[in-house]
Amino acid sequence: MKNYSRAILALALILYFFITKIFAQSNHVVINEFLASNQNVIQDPEFDKFSDWIELYNSTDKEVNLTGYFLTDNIDIPDKWEFPDNTTIPANGYLIVWADGEDSDLHSNFKISKSGEEFTLQSGYCGN
Repeated sequence: MKNYSRAILALALILYFFITKIFAQSNHVVINEFLASNQNVIQDPEFDKFSDWIELYNSTDKEVNLTGYFLTDNIDIPDKWEFPDNTTIPANGYLIVWADGEDSDLHSNFKISKSGEEFTLQSGYCGN
């Protein structure tokens, strides 16, 4: 039974990475990683504290401008936090957004719940 469970887990991981790779190649920017309840992994240099963060990845070979992109932790409010104008991610590069509720520069107006929640990246204006 253990070998069967390991085989299923290995297949699930391979499928996950395969789908993620296809998704990343078909879109410009994806949520690559995140950390809720950051205690000591990456320190925010602006506020000198350990905060929740979301890492974005630009899967293209060109810089992407995030003007008009949004992050939200509430699918009913898709435009909850808008990226500052002219925020860019370099080709095949990464960008960290601090989910600390500070609502300034690359600091969202929400935090990530350590008990779990959904959050999304939207492009284009999503409001009424």
